Order: sequence, then structure tokens, then C-alpha cells
Amino acid sequence: MDAAKEQKYKRYFTLGLLALVLPSAFILYNTVSQSVQTSKLLGFVSETVVYPGTEVVKQEVDFLEGQPVVHVVLLGATVPEDVVRQWGEELDDEMEDATLEVVQNDGPSGLEDLQRMVNLYAEGQTALSLRDAELVRLRSELAALKDQDLPNSLAAEILAQAPDIASVEVAHRKRLNQAGVTSLVPWVDVHMALKDSTDSVRMVELEQQLGAWLLLRLETDTLSLHFHDETP
Repeated sequence: MDAAKEQKYKRYFTLGLLALVLPSAFILYNTVSQSVQTSKLLGFVSETVVYPGTEVVKQEVDFLEGQPVVHVVLLGATVPEDVVRQWGEELDDEMEDATLEVVQNDGPSGLEDLQRMVNLYAEGQTALSLRDAELVRLRSELAALKDQDLPNSLAAEILAQAPDIASVEVAHRKRLNQAGVTSLVPWVDVHMALKDSTDSVRMVELEQQLGAWLLLRLETDTLSLHFHDETP
């Protein structure tokens, strides 16, 4: 191997290694950072969210688009709005990007009211989690569809395979199976201009060659390939 090729392969290897390491490092950094922020915010709630006759029955930290949101559920005496606002200002001083959300009842309540409040809060959190999961699923499907786009030059590449190919159409066909799984199948329609009927053997051979080439070119194991004779 000459020096130029060796340098080229080393560069490819370095780029591939970076493509693997950088996302993992970014995820690790985010995880550690969120863990540190969560611990700090829960400590803030324990020290600051205090009011006579009121008890914190639930405290949780979520990260919405990277920004921390502190959810607090209170039971007991109603905390005045100015006190809640003051807590929020103190939280802003503690961590500028953090937001405080307080859920409380209208006065002293029993176990049933407490359970109802906690259930309502949990239902809201579940709905948010389901929404986020659906967004992740849709984004994954969109990314998969983008990855499956046919090359813009595919039709021209097929025409270049043989001079007796008159025209070609390429597209994606949507396939749905009994399990409800949707997939896109490359569809290629080739129109040939054969000189005479004896060239039908040529069309069969070209169909086999082109089919094998397309499977490699598109990196797929599923293909819908059709040949037609446009000879008058």
C-alpha cells in the first residue's frame, strides 16, 4: 500500500471513530449534567419550598428541550401566590434556566383529596410522556424515510446501462403487511425499444443483469422491477 492510500484509509478510520465517539460523549455529558442539575434542584425544593401547614407530597425534575422543570405537588394549607412567585425567583437565582411548577389544593384535605391530586398529576405526566414517545417515533420514521430516498441520478444510471432502453420510471411504492408494518419498496419500470422479436432474449438477460445491479446499487433485498417492449 502506498503512502497516499495509507493516509486516505487512516483519515477514513479517524472519521469513523469520531462518528462513534462524539455522540456517545455527548450523551454521557448530557446524562451527567442532568443528574447533577436534578440533585441540585431537589435540594433546593427541600430547603426552600417550605410553608406552615403545607407538605410537599411529590417533587420531580423533568427536562423539556434541555431546560429543567421542577414539578412540586403540595398538600395542606394554600400557599399564597406571592410566596410561590418568590420561590420561583429564588429558583431563577439558583439556576437561571430552571422553571418551577407548583400544584396545590385549596385548603386542608384528607387522604382521598391527596390521592386524587397525585393521580391527576401522574396522568398529566403520563400524557406528556406518551406525547414525547410519539414525537420520537414520528421523527424516527421520518428519518428512516429520508434514508430510503432513491438517488436522484438513478434513472439516468439505468438509461446508461444499455442503448436499447427507451425510457425508465423510478419511484417508491408503499407496502403494508398484516402486522401493520409499513415499508417502502423501490419500483423501477423499464421500457425497451427492441429491433425485432428475436431481441426478447436480450430483454430477459438485461432484466436479470439490471435486477442484480439495482439490488447492490440501492443496498436492498426487495425490489419491484418491470420490463416492457415499446416496439411498434
